[in-house]
Amino acid sequence: MPKPTHKISTPQQAHLVTNPSQYRSQAVAAGRAVGTFSEVTDMTAVPRSAFINSGRWICVCDCGNAPSADSAWGMALCFECGKEWAPTFPLPTTLDAIEAVLVQRPIQNRNWLPEQTVEDLQAENDAAGIVPPVDEDDA
Repeated sequence: MPKPTHKISTPQQAHLVTNPSQYRSQAVAAGRAVGTFSEVTDMTAVPRSAFINSGRWICVCDCGNAPSADSAWGMALCFECGKEWAPTFPLPTTLDAIEAVLVQRPIQNRNWLPEQTVEDLQAENDAAGIVPPVDEDDA
């Protein structure tokens, strides 16, 4: 099996932005374009968990949308209502392990919820017959 070429997507891939300022600017532009909001509403003090759905880091907004989230930036911006969230993510080593297991799957099956462990995800891969790629350096 070839090494996976996709990672779990974040705002950089979903919105083609390179920094939080661009992300905020795009969200505000989207809100102004449809007349729903003209500035971001700070919701960073409200607890919110990030999770992975179909290969995307997201969280759930109060409006029902699922904004793209980024652990390095510590944020998610809703393009529907303009709320900015600071979702919680797993610790970096756990996050990396979760992504490493998930990228072995087809994108639509790259799903993770906070109550799932890396072992749970690996067991799902094993049950589905997904074999981890062989590291070319080890071959």
